Amino acid sequence: MGTSADQDFIPWPQDFRERYIAGGYWQDITLGDIIRNTAARYPEREAFVDAGERVTYAQLEQRVNRLASGFLEMGIRRGDRVIVQLPNCVEFIYVFFALAKIGALGVLALRHHRGREIGYLAGMSEAVGIVAPHLFRGFDYLQMIEELRPGAPGLKHVILMAERAPAGVHSLTQLLNSDRPDAPGGLLKKGAGPDPGDVAFIFTTGGTTAFPKGVPRTHYDYICNAVRNTGPRRYTRDTVFLINVPIAHNAALLRMVGILSEGGKIIIHPGLSDPEEMAELIQREKVTQTHMVPTQLVDLLGFPNLDRYDTGSLKIVESGGAHVSSELVKNTAAVFGGLFINNFGMAEGPISYTRLDDPFETACDTVGRPCCPDDEFKIVDEAGRELPPGQEGELLSRGPHVIRGYYRNPEENSRAFEDDGFFHTGDLAAIDRNGNLRITGRQKDMILRGGENISAVELEELLMAHPKVADVAVVGMPDPRLGERVCAYIKPKPGAVITFDEVIASLKSQQIASFKLPERVEVVEGFPLTAIGKVSKKDLRLDIAAKLEAEAGGEGKPPKKAA
Repeated sequence: MGTSADQDFIPWPQDFRERYIAGGYWQDITLGDIIRNTAARYPEREAFVDAGERVTYAQLEQRVNRLASGFLEMGIRRGDRVIVQLPNCVEFIYVFFALAKIGALGVLALRHHRGREIGYLAGMSEAVGIVAPHLFRGFDYLQMIEELRPGAPGLKHVILMAERAPAGVHSLTQLLNSDRPDAPGGLLKKGAGPDPGDVAFIFTTGGTTAFPKGVPRTHYDYICNAVRNTGPRRYTRDTVFLINVPIAHNAALLRMVGILSEGGKIIIHPGLSDPEEMAELIQREKVTQTHMVPTQLVDLLGFPNLDRYDTGSLKIVESGGAHVSSELVKNTAAVFGGLFINNFGMAEGPISYTRLDDPFETACDTVGRPCCPDDEFKIVDEAGRELPPGQEGELLSRGPHVIRGYYRNPEENSRAFEDDGFFHTGDLAAIDRNGNLRITGRQKDMILRGGENISAVELEELLMAHPKVADVAVVGMPDPRLGERVCAYIKPKPGAVITFDEVIASLKSQQIASFKLPERVEVVEGFPLTAIGKVSKKDLRLDIAAKLEAEAGGEGKPPKKAA
């Protein structure tokens, strides 16, 4: 398995490039072209609504071009990497497309990432800049950046989403409101714009590794993924789509690019968790379609005053990012009376979803078929042998929008990619005789909390640094709303007593994203072992599930939660 290539980006082999271009999957356009082309067709149509601000396609193109000029004047050039750590807001859109227009690579960090993750990304990518808020939800991003800069000397350009910025720091607001020409013009010609085969941006993804992995996406493959194969979702210029999952996630970005190519409207909200806000927004903006993680759907369907709001405009609901139960599909269809799309996707590129004309049972029980006719999905056993329909094994994928390797990560590439390009998803699955995919579990040592991937290995490594910890095992515990929460089983050193608060304080001091913090700690004298002497996480998951079930029946104590 794997490749010996030690380059930043692993390209598709020439024969595959020719095949995907000949098949029409890869088109000779870039992400910047999408904005220009749609603005030419629909200049006065609304592209975005964000916290009351309404932005037309003409304004979108103008602001993207103005910001691209500002980046070029600043010295950012084709091939440079810039970390983008912004919440759900229209400024993210301007930055994303402005960087893509000049051929610079946005490294898309999550707003929850802290010094540990951002410091790693800055070093891994050799980023020349970072775009972030100054203060957001009580966190000082500028302070974090200043603490990182001594260890990241290449991080020359700090751009803050703020009206004013301190000396040596750029204001994103001022860049957008400057009187510089709206078109990059001569500056862009000197810097040479991107080629469709260039890497356009880099997703960051978790999983089993201690630090985020970089997922390089080219203009070719991402436009194929977002635009060429959106037919089953039926995005049109009349689509009004609510984005209420993190905009730096593939689930949001993929839909955003597809909708912008058609001239539809996107409603942005900075992470909807309040079901009343969600219902009010659907009513006010006459939302026709949305994607929600199961947690959000559960909250919305459970909102007792939902019937007071007019949600009749909502015709299509998509869900994924975690297991969607058949009961949740049925409840959603019953409440909204529309169509349901069940889907599976990864930042690395594999995507499948149910079609609008599929039998209803298909959406209840499967995540549908691959989105692209030239996608290749197969199920293999532990020896790598392909399995027949209906049998469970690991899902492998290859196609015109499935990457061939992580960014600057030959070690992980050797584990995750076969020599023939097939990507090991780490998910257990089966494919039925109609070609529909059913996800049955995970091979990865990973916890999926409300759509966010959390590496158990990373938390175990950090917890082992505590002077009172002799050994630790981190597992997911079932949760009806979030899917899973984090539970840490800790074996203290002889004579030591460790508390939940000590565990959380230790992790916070190591500057990790807050969504990774354990919400329960079980102190144990030892761990159950497998036949070959490894910690049996299967037994630990069964143990915590049994404890939770007993507590729900009135026995035991409720789980402790991180602040």
